[in-house]
Amino acid sequence: MKCFQYVGQNSLRDCLTDFYYELIRMNLSVQYSEVGIKLSGDELKMMARMESYSYVSVIFDWVKSGMHNDYMNYINQLYNIRKMELSYYKMTREPDSPF
Repeated sequence: MKCFQYVGQNSLRDCLTDFYYELIRMNLSVQYSEVGIKLSGDELKMMARMESYSYVSVIFDWVKSGMHNDYMNYINQLYNIRKMELSYYKMTREPDSPF
């Protein structure tokens, strides 16, 4: 449990956040481009950073609560929120909009 409590250079939280950031950034880029939505580099970074913090926080909350519940339920909820956001964005954007 001490590895979850350490805060500083090379902490588990930082490593997980960096890992999820890269994974999510690539995934978001592909998902949005597949539906014809062009994100700027800054938009992609911000979205990936926010989502990576969400995933890592879910994992750390699950650990703090004693790891009794299935954490994948929380991860799936975050995934479903992203799917809803993407669907909403597709429905509401202007046909000729560059965004």
